[in-house]
Amino acid sequence: MMEFAKNVQIPDLMKFSECLDSQKYNDVVTQNNQLAKSLGINSTPTFLLITEGKDPVGIVGAQPYHSFQEALSQLQKS
Repeated sequence: MMEFAKNVQIPDLMKFSECLDSQKYNDVVTQNNQLAKSLGINSTPTFLLITEGKDPVGIVGAQPYHSFQEALSQLQKS
């Protein structure tokens, strides 16, 4: 845990560890995980671009800015 905290720069490791150990947010995490699975999302990061009346456009993985530009253009055209 300590090495992870250094990499992501958790300012208060003790507070973070207490929160994690308390499992306070387990239900929320489980619900979000189930929602993601029901939508076919199985990796992070995943972005869903949603416009009313159009099919969502998904961007999976760490993609360059250009991928987002293309996805937005696709939504505007359809």
